[in-house]
Order: sequence, then structure tokens, then C-alpha cells
Amino acid sequence: MIKFQIPIIIIALLSVAGCEKKNTYRDTPTDSCQNLTLAVKGLHPGDRVYVYYDTRLLLRQKVDSLSGAHFHKEFCNRYRREGVLGTVILEKKRVLIDTALQVKKPVTGYQVSADRFLGRVILEPTPSR
Repeated sequence: MIKFQIPIIIIALLSVAGCEKKNTYRDTPTDSCQNLTLAVKGLHPGDRVYVYYDTRLLLRQKVDSLSGAHFHKEFCNRYRREGVLGTVILEKKRVLIDTALQVKKPVTGYQVSADRFLGRVILEPTPSR
């Protein structure tokens, strides 16, 4: 009897652990580190926004009805100075924007601006503070 319960318990624990996905690689911005700013215009309720740096997920956000239209977040990206920054915006399961940009982090940080309707992403250095 115990031999049959152990695999069931393991499967149940793995299922629960799989449901607890979080933005584990994102550091909260501090006064000394706000080197990535994301601004997206024209989002609809139900749209999903993903931001990656190399293979690390920095943001996974489903837009609710209250935060539609404009979306603005600041991050602290403590990873390698050079890497690939990816931005993906989905409407239901349809890809609206999917970019992968090779970046070299400037000292002041950088800003990613995306526009859902125009289907474009602009990457620029953040002005000095």
C-alpha cells in the first residue's frame, strides 16, 4: 500500500510546486539600482507581457481590466553587462510583439518602450538622474 502512495505524493508535490511560478529573477528597484524601465502603451485586458534577460524571466504580467492602456515598471537588472533582452506581448495566444535585442547595459540604465498598436519596441539609454 505504501509503495503506491509514494509516487502519488511525489506527483502531487511537483504539481503544487509547478503552480507557484513567480518572477523569481527580478530584483526590486532601489535608489542605487533602477537600471531597466519598461513602458508599454495600448494594452488590453487579458494581454500578457513577458520580459527576459538572457534566459531569466524578469517579468510575467497579465493585464487586468484596471491596469489596461498604459503599463510602467522599473527593475534592477543585476545580471551580466552584456546580454539578450527579450520582450514578448501576447493577446490570448497570438503573439503581437516578440523581440530579442543584444544589449550592453549603459551606466545610467536603459528604457524599453513598446507600443502594442504600432507593434514596435524602442530601446534607449535612461537619462542621467
